Amino acid sequence: KLLEDNVILETNELPVSIKNEKAKRCDFILRIDENNILNVELNSSYYTGLIIKNLAYLCNIFSRATKRTEKYSEDLNVIQLNLNCYEKDKSTNEGVLEEYQLQNVKTHEVYSKNISILTLDIVKCHKLYYNQSDKTSLPNYIRWGTFIYNRDYDAIPNIVKGIMTKKEVERIMDKINKLTSDSLFMSELEAQEWAIWEENSKIAYAEKLATERGMAQGMAQGMAQGMAQ
Repeated sequence: KLLEDNVILETNELPVSIKNEKAKRCDFILRIDENNILNVELNSSYYTGLIIKNLAYLCNIFSRATKRTEKYSEDLNVIQLNLNCYEKDKSTNEGVLEEYQLQNVKTHEVYSKNISILTLDIVKCHKLYYNQSDKTSLPNYIRWGTFIYNRDYDAIPNIVKGIMTKKEVERIMDKINKLTSDSLFMSELEAQEWAIWEENSKIAYAEKLATERGMAQGMAQGMAQGMAQ
């Protein structure tokens, strides 16, 4: 309710400071109040430079907010929320929701609380939600992550039950119905889904081929060793 009454959606185009520099557009910049700004980044896939790009956006937003106030206020807080919609390396032990701040490497003393980075793994949110029998015991951020990742429109009312009002759910469902009836929007969505399926198929085929080659090589080596004995 506090956000709904006070939040302001600001322009997402960041100022260009160098000649011939490309335009920089982040996903969302939400001003909660004079001293609190939330930058939301929707990361659909991981690529080299993603973290650096998001850091550049965050620092740019912080710098712009500081100049606006014309003073270096310790009350200014800029938070970047990264909604990660991609599978991470299975060897990592990162949790679903992670928070990062500037701090001393040795003592871990926080250097400044004015800049924070939050990462929400919405793929893990989705998996945790559907593997948990008692949905009510899940933290709200798990359900929000599931809602963002969800592709089953009919499941939305159950996913957001308790974190959204009935009126909010009806408004979202009405918006979805309008979008799904838009042929242009659906054709673009289907094209994206097809591209994702095609890429996943290529990866699965490459893994299958590598496995088969590995097995064949192993059998050949085993037969050669057996004959040598």
